[in-house]
Amino acid sequence: MGQTKFWPLQQRIDKKRGQAVIGHILKSVNVSDIHQAAGHQVCLELQRSPPWGYQCRRWLPAASFKIKPEDIRLGNGSWASGSPERTRADIMGEMSGLPTIFIDTRERGSPMIDWCAEHNIILVPEYFLAGDYWAPGSQILVDRKNDLTELCENFADSNQRSRYNIAAAHAAAKKMRLVYVIATSPADHVSCLDDLVNWSGSGPHIRALYGPYVLRQIIECQKHHPNTHFVFVDKNLLCETICQLLLSDDRDAGKESS
Repeated sequence: MGQTKFWPLQQRIDKKRGQAVIGHILKSVNVSDIHQAAGHQVCLELQRSPPWGYQCRRWLPAASFKIKPEDIRLGNGSWASGSPERTRADIMGEMSGLPTIFIDTRERGSPMIDWCAEHNIILVPEYFLAGDYWAPGSQILVDRKNDLTELCENFADSNQRSRYNIAAAHAAAKKMRLVYVIATSPADHVSCLDDLVNWSGSGPHIRALYGPYVLRQIIECQKHHPNTHFVFVDKNLLCETICQLLLSDDRDAGKESS
């Protein structure tokens, strides 16, 4: 199944209660007897059904099934542990064979939700002490920034800056890099940290934002936390860049742009 190259779950079908499923399988493989269907593969969608375990919502012939975004999109319901949405995401992450990325529970408005669904990537909610995204096997934690204003507000405010220092220390304790991926627009003229010298703006929480001041604060942070890196990308490439950093075999891709 998918990248795993094997089927992680086998389920015995009761002849009496599973007539509809059996009939669908027989029809899909063009056989007339249930014994002739043995060994044929089908795709299935599972849902958790306590206390009995898993139930199959639908079966489809493996050869004709194509994953649609709505099949795997992380929903708007509760992401709390034990909630139906969280349980569904856990099951898909474990059994689908698709690439999986963990998303912080505070990222409910993220563009990553739709982008990952469109590109066959499973998102599983988790609460993070540092960063917004992580993938199994990756040594990178990604912190997503909507724009330069968000980045600069975070590092211009002393209370916010203290919180990010703690996050960097937490990542370092796990021997991980904390990579900030910041969305930019052509009008910003910022493609690396040094370009902040010529940037200025304003935000909802801090009226005047001065790039040179923010740059000094970021450099000071990097002195104490060399595991922090900053990547500036066009806003249209934000989600793609985050996924490449987390899922790429080249783990050095997370170094800051210069």
